[in-house]
Amino acid sequence: MEIGVYLAPEAAATDIADFAAAAERLGFDSLWLPEHPVMPTVTATPFAGVGGDEIPEAYGRLPDPLIQLAVAAGATSRIGLATGVCLVALRNPLILAKQVATLDASSNGRVTLGIGAGWLREEFEILAGDFRTRWDRTVETIRALKMLWTGTDTSYAGEFVSFPSLRCLPRPVQDPHPPLIVGGKGERALRVAAELGDGWLPVHADVEMIDAGRVRLDELAQEAGRDPTAISIVAFGGPARYRSVDDLGALEAHGVAQAVLWVTEPGARAFDQLEELGELVRAVRSSEHA
Repeated sequence: MEIGVYLAPEAAATDIADFAAAAERLGFDSLWLPEHPVMPTVTATPFAGVGGDEIPEAYGRLPDPLIQLAVAAGATSRIGLATGVCLVALRNPLILAKQVATLDASSNGRVTLGIGAGWLREEFEILAGDFRTRWDRTVETIRALKMLWTGTDTSYAGEFVSFPSLRCLPRPVQDPHPPLIVGGKGERALRVAAELGDGWLPVHADVEMIDAGRVRLDELAQEAGRDPTAISIVAFGGPARYRSVDDLGALEAHGVAQAVLWVTEPGARAFDQLEELGELVRAVRSSEHA
């Protein structure tokens, strides 16, 4: 099982080049970065994270994850570069396809696109309109991205995404494209992962939730005519989840392909927490070879 690290919004001010280099040195397989393009000053939506209803101030200071991952790519040579998650429905799919393909080509095929539909109604409505359409917009964007990365003269005509015949180069290094990992715990997220994704990304998930999700994911994949074994599970931690060798061993035993551990401490303490988690990674690797 692979082990990644997520630089949570609370730690977003951390120097990304140094953090990525340290994560690679400590043996992490991937680095995941969050996205919130804007943060409305007045919101009624309860916080979807852990720890109360108020949205932490740090969520309004997030850098763009793709630009940060490009910086991380230049400071590293091996570690995977992932969005956790990219709110694709809030982005122009033509520009996003170019950005992701360029990053994948520049990093020699290290990109994973973690995808979410979003939870903050006010943010979505500012950038994309009706919040109720978020999953429909996400689905059309995913379909368009796949076509842009694999087609020659590509056009798309949907309700929310539409463009005439065009070329969008360079292509990603990964064939046919970077892995698309769909985040969310609900039925719609599972359905999109089963129909269009390369993986499912449940957040704050225990093994019981993962097992139930795997059963439903397999059913939906079969309905969609896909091989369920082609869809992996990436367990996307939480502030205090997956903090022991036993925790990570249980995830692997329940079919998880990758566990992502969270760094939540601000400033210099982010590096201290990363070092602590790196010790856990070393312990896991040692147990695998015991």
